[in-house]
Amino acid sequence: MSLPETVHASAVAIGAHGVLVRGASGSGKSSLVLGLIDRDPALNQLIADDRVELAVAGGRLFARAPTALAGKLEVRGLGIVDIAHVSPVAIALVVDLLPPDQCPRMPEPAEMEANVMGVVLPRLMLPIGVGDAAARVRFALGRLVRAARPETAIAPATTEASCVAESIGQDSAPRRGGVQTPREGRMTGNGSGKTRSR
Repeated sequence: MSLPETVHASAVAIGAHGVLVRGASGSGKSSLVLGLIDRDPALNQLIADDRVELAVAGGRLFARAPTALAGKLEVRGLGIVDIAHVSPVAIALVVDLLPPDQCPRMPEPAEMEANVMGVVLPRLMLPIGVGDAAARVRFALGRLVRAARPETAIAPATTEASCVAESIGQDSAPRRGGVQTPREGRMTGNGSGKTRSR
């Protein structure tokens, strides 16, 4: 069984694929999430900003928003805003925002993977402040995720989230603004060993 773990990160759903964005405070996590959502608000939605609850279910890593932060996104110059959000969503890609000298131009295979709670996922390292960060994330998803799962079409994350939420007893319908209040339930998994997400 995998107990939920809250981490300092942000997460966004690009179609049906969750992207976990990690980085130090002030590295631009919220700005990257905003840029990805703004690209196609009908398809891409916030999962969580600043704090993300992670849990393993069925060998996959799922992200959802802590109740108090659901639907909240920090937009510099505007403050905390209420926007549509969806959770839980399976994470397909981990993005690490790092100082430029820690981001190799040609990363080794081991650097292109991240082990999060025993689940191995594709990883993308991005220099903090790089102007094309959102484009690189979309490109990475195309190559690292959809290329490996050609049967998976880009579609809103609502369907998969609803299936997972049903299994854990949580209302996962996308919300516009406000706070989503989950019903009691918990994502579970085997919690042991290392699982590669497909």
